Amino acid sequence: MRPLSCPDQGMAAYAGDRPRPGAGRRRAKHRLAMIVSIVLSWPLAACEDPSSADQKPPPGTVERLPDISLTQFDGAVSSLREKHPDKAIVLNVWATWCAPCRTELPSLQRLSDALDPERFIVVGLSVDEDTDYVREYLRDVGITFANYLAADPTATPLRLKVESFPQTLLARPDGTLERRVVGLRDWAAPDQRAMVQSLWPAR
Repeated sequence: MRPLSCPDQGMAAYAGDRPRPGAGRRRAKHRLAMIVSIVLSWPLAACEDPSSADQKPPPGTVERLPDISLTQFDGAVSSLREKHPDKAIVLNVWATWCAPCRTELPSLQRLSDALDPERFIVVGLSVDEDTDYVREYLRDVGITFANYLAADPTATPLRLKVESFPQTLLARPDGTLERRVVGLRDWAAPDQRAMVQSLWPAR
């Protein structure tokens, strides 16, 4: 875990950035808000090293994915299970200021495109506080899979037991948490797609 180092990287302009009216002011405001948020809430607001690791619940125990509140870009709030019932869930917790998070997003998009939408859903959960900035970023880099903002950027990751970013939680359709992946992962790789597909109960 490298507190504050990744947020600094994230302040640089992202690939595909292009000026828009008012964008500079919004980004300056976003950066200031993020710096204050990071200082107040670290080590939670830390990026993980690019390598990743799997964490599974201890043998004999059952852990469930919390039914967290999701804030949509129009401000509407709903629960994770209310929005995506009866599906295997790939929940990626990320932030625009986290360089490994930004690197990982395109592979999550390819994973989403490859999965059966009737059985699986890839969900991005941003812990950013600037709704417009996140929406513009996702649009500019071509990310179209379901993305939301954490209703509470500090409390929601704590409820999910997420202490660094990116982190991806894999849950079966009944809500059972199968594993969490800490750090950057190439989700477009065949072995990773097979791992996700195994979340659906075998017939």
